[in-house]
Amino acid sequence: MDGEWGRCAEYLRTSNSRLQDAVEEKAQIVQKFQLVGQFIDQMRNGHSALSQLTATQPTAAFDGPPSSTAPANSKPSF
Repeated sequence: MDGEWGRCAEYLRTSNSRLQDAVEEKAQIVQKFQLVGQFIDQMRNGHSALSQLTATQPTAAFDGPPSSTAPANSKPSF
């Protein structure tokens, strides 16, 4: 009977150890996801602030290159 109880105890110790490892791993994964979430929130807030900033500033209309840099009949060089 001691042999069975010994095997049972060893099985329980091993299972408990695996369970503790899994709990620690899950805690690390949760922490990583929280950091990723914070990063995404910062990116969203930064993008939101940038789009608000550019929406309030006037934009210059593009009329083409200044006449002093390219003659009217010139072809662009590539």
